[in-house]
Amino acid sequence: MTTKLESIAPDGSWKIVVEAWSTSLVVYSAIGVTTQVYTRGTQTWWDRLWNLPAGWDPAIADQVTASGSMASSQFPAASAPLPGSPNVQQKSSTADCRAWTVGGSISISGSGGLGGSGLSGSGVSSLKPVADMIRGGNGTATRAGLQLRAGPVNFPI
Repeated sequence: MTTKLESIAPDGSWKIVVEAWSTSLVVYSAIGVTTQVYTRGTQTWWDRLWNLPAGWDPAIADQVTASGSMASSQFPAASAPLPGSPNVQQKSSTADCRAWTVGGSISISGSGGLGGSGLSGSGVSSLKPVADMIRGGNGTATRAGLQLRAGPVNFPI
């Protein structure tokens, strides 16, 4: 799940997209802010046939930054910077900062006698991260002396 903001250069040739996001897989949970840089792609014959605009392709910028704070829905007034925030990348197309957890569970069951105990595992994580909100996610990118800025973006809105 994501919340996005973008900023397009005045000449329309490139843009940045800043995302505040959250992901929760079986044994991995994370929240963070990502800044990505794109340039206008070339128009294909299919685009020209249907009069569609060219898409956007990832592009390198002189400098890309991402920053933000994490907060908890249990304690919404308290917040802390995301680990790695602000993240500043040189000659890159992306920068991000994130907080994450990894885990699973193992249980031991049985009567404790010979042949009566067993070890079983489960892939379901019992970890529930305390930080589940992004506040004040921001990003910048500089190309050829022009800086674009987008934010703040929050997750959830």
